[in-house]
Amino acid sequence: MTLFLILAPYGVYAFMMLVTSATTSLLAAGAVCLGTIAFDKARGRSLKILPAGTAIVFAGILAWLHLIDPALSDKAVKVAVDGGIFAISLGSLLARYPFTLQYAVESVHPEIAAMPGFMRANYIITSAWTAAALLITLRTEVSDAVHDMSLRIAELIALSFVPPAIVGYTLERPIERRLGTPGTIALGLVVGSVAMARADRTPQTRTSHDAGLVDALCLGFAQACALLPGVSRNGATLAAARRRGFTREDANKLSRHVALPVIAGATLLKTVRLARRGLPPRSAAPIALGAAASFASTLGSTWLIRQVERDRSLLPYAVYRLGLAAVVLMRLNRRAESDPYTTMAS
Repeated sequence: MTLFLILAPYGVYAFMMLVTSATTSLLAAGAVCLGTIAFDKARGRSLKILPAGTAIVFAGILAWLHLIDPALSDKAVKVAVDGGIFAISLGSLLARYPFTLQYAVESVHPEIAAMPGFMRANYIITSAWTAAALLITLRTEVSDAVHDMSLRIAELIALSFVPPAIVGYTLERPIERRLGTPGTIALGLVVGSVAMARADRTPQTRTSHDAGLVDALCLGFAQACALLPGVSRNGATLAAARRRGFTREDANKLSRHVALPVIAGATLLKTVRLARRGLPPRSAAPIALGAAASFASTLGSTWLIRQVERDRSLLPYAVYRLGLAAVVLMRLNRRAESDPYTTMAS
């Protein structure tokens, strides 16, 4: 019964998406979520993180469809749902309360729940669920990577992973402590904009099949640069690939392929570190809100990307980053005018 309650909303959503519209599918799956919540409450059980969070995800995507972008494709809806499930699962791990724990505690004897390995088992199960959700969310990228995979491409991806892995593991914390200021973020945005605009002027003479070891290292160093606040990983790799002469389409393909191990590795590293040291007091709610905001911004960016990718030029991204840098600098200037001593000290 517990497994059925967990999977029912997703089963209904997946089936309905095969036979009807996204709106109807989200409504039906959301109703099932509310039904599982009501069932638990009727039996005196606690409100579960997973169905409550999933109901919010379904409602948020429905609102987006009807209020902001009615033309959102079924594919984008599926990615948004899968991304929402991933965010819920990862958020429960970051909060050091894996969502499976609620189900497990109510299903076993208290003596079993008090055993030392009980919590660890729930961490493992929830982590496996999170990894599966991430793979499903990135299924298009994974499928493309597997379809095009060869020994040469595997070597290129592995080589491109080395620089960000070394820099991220050894320097991530010093970078966050010393460079995470509004001024350095604005600088990173400006430098990234200039790099993207200049790189996109390079003639498009190469395809992804021409990529070699030097190209892999360039993409790897670009991903390492993305650890600097204000520098986008995707923007850095696109700029590096375009500067090396790859076509815009193949630059996007290379950027996606080298992203998979870096994203997975960064997620694992962050999760392990947070699980070891725990969250600061009263920080679980802000982190959850941050995850929700990140999910919403990712969903919103799909519309913008669809508009600017018509010619696949990097210029719109560069202009957007310059505008964002201007906003950061204006806010920093206002802060300096209102409290110059505090600003100088920071």
